[in-house]
Amino acid sequence: MAEASENLVVDKVNSLPRGHWPPRSNAHRLEHLSLRTPQSRRCVTLAASRRVQGRRVTQDRTHVLGGRKGWMSTRWQRIARQEGGEDYAALYADRFRAMAAKGSDVHGEANFVTGVTAAPARVLDAGCGTGRVAARLAQLGYDVVGCDVDPQMIAVARQQWPTLDWRVADLAGLQLNEAFDVVLLAGNVVPLLEPGTLAETTSSLAAHVAAHGHLVAGFGLDAAHLPEGCPPLSLATFDAAMADVRMRACERWATWDRQPFQGDGYVVAVYQHVTAVSHESGVRSSQ
Repeated sequence: MAEASENLVVDKVNSLPRGHWPPRSNAHRLEHLSLRTPQSRRCVTLAASRRVQGRRVTQDRTHVLGGRKGWMSTRWQRIARQEGGEDYAALYADRFRAMAAKGSDVHGEANFVTGVTAAPARVLDAGCGTGRVAARLAQLGYDVVGCDVDPQMIAVARQQWPTLDWRVADLAGLQLNEAFDVVLLAGNVVPLLEPGTLAETTSSLAAHVAAHGHLVAGFGLDAAHLPEGCPPLSLATFDAAMADVRMRACERWATWDRQPFQGDGYVVAVYQHVTAVSHESGVRSSQ
C-alpha cells in the first residue's frame, strides 16, 4: 500500500510555484503532500501531512464521514483520510521509516531541540503524531512526553515505542499539571488547529513551559508549505496569540537546520516567557 500511495500526488509536485518548497533536511516536510530536497533536487511525493493538535472536538464540530453518524474528526484527520484512507496513521509512520532506510535525515526537529536545551531536559512533544520526534529525543537522553488528540496516531506510537509516555490529549485546554523545558510543536500543528482554538491552545501550552523554558513551533506560512485544504495562519497572528499569554519570540529560522528566515514560506519560531527574555535581546535570526 505504501508503494502505491507514494504515487498519489506526483502531479502536485510540478504545480508548486518555484521557490516555495518546504524546508530541507527534516521530515516535518510531510506537512505538505509533496516535498523537494534541495541538495538532490529530487522530488519526493507523499500522501499524508503531519499531525494536528489543539482542538476541542465538540458536538457542534462533529463531521460525519462515510455516512457514519457521530463519527467525530479533526481538520487533520479529514485531510489525512482524504489522502491516505482509514490507515493513514500506519501509512504515515511507514513513510518515515522508508525515508530513513533510504538515508534521508528524519531527525531535523530533534536536532533543533538539542540546540535549544541539552539533555536530560524535559520535552513535551505537543502533537507527537506517531512518535518519531519524541522517540528520537528519548534516544538522545531527554525526558519526553508525547501527546496527540488523534488516538490512531498515538496507537501507532505506542506500538513502536511502548516504554515511552504517550497520551491522548487535546492541546486546547491541556492540563498535564507539569512543566517542561521545551514545548515542541514539530509540524504544521499551528495552522491545523481547529477554528477558534488558537487562543485556548497557546494559553494551555504556555502554562506548560517552565519559567526559563522555550516553546518551539514550526509551520508553513503559505499554501505551498501546507497540506491541501489547510488555510494559512500568519506569523503575526501567532505572535499576537503568544504575546497575549506573555511569551515573545527570541529566535526565527526558515528550517529546522537553522537556515535564514526571509519572512515567508516556512518558519521555526522559538518563544520564551516575557519575564525570561532580556530587554536588550532581540529576535535571533538571519532575516
